[in-house]
Amino acid sequence: KAANKDIILTFPMFMVPADTNEPIDIRYVTDTEALIAQNKDRSPKTATRFTTATSSPMQMKIELLAALSKGKPVLCFVFSIDKKVSAFGRNVLQAIDMLDPDQKKMVHLFTHGWGHDGPFMMEAIQCAREGKTVEEAFAVCEDLAQRTCGRVGFMNAEHFRKIAAWRPGLFPTGFEIPEGHYSLSGPPAGIRHEGTPLEKRTQLMLAPIGMGTSQRD
Repeated sequence: KAANKDIILTFPMFMVPADTNEPIDIRYVTDTEALIAQNKDRSPKTATRFTTATSSPMQMKIELLAALSKGKPVLCFVFSIDKKVSAFGRNVLQAIDMLDPDQKKMVHLFTHGWGHDGPFMMEAIQCAREGKTVEEAFAVCEDLAQRTCGRVGFMNAEHFRKIAAWRPGLFPTGFEIPEGHYSLSGPPAGIRHEGTPLEKRTQLMLAPIGMGTSQRD
């Protein structure tokens, strides 16, 4: 974190515990606090249900202005801008729209479609350290998203029900995981030489690999 603080600025993201309903900005949670919460979740008697909440467009605008104050272009990463799938992406769009015209020109939005920003942020950080332009970093991230980004999802019936209730637009109509079963999903291994358009990436991310009743097989 400290090594990249001159490169990365983050939007607020919140966890909301059911026992207090007080949003917790996860940017400032210590390792000890996270460990305590996870240990409580080991037992149904002490577990606390958490929900997530994104920051508002105004909160995001404040962070964008802080980033723009450095006088350099800003590259933002979002999974999706479909409001049925990502409230975060929707709010980022609204925050950018609230900027002045000259400020908007400095903000570049990269929508990757793969569910997790991590691989793309790592590439962008490396580009920044090498002195590449934001356009060059964008192109590197787009090549990763098109050709080589991969993931494997592991989900049981309970996990599926929670995610489907949270983001019903993620799954195709009729998709189910039977009780006691585990589903593996993700794109085929290998380089996609023809590329993968954005509108197909989420479908590919959730493409079924197989389903079984054992965590070992």
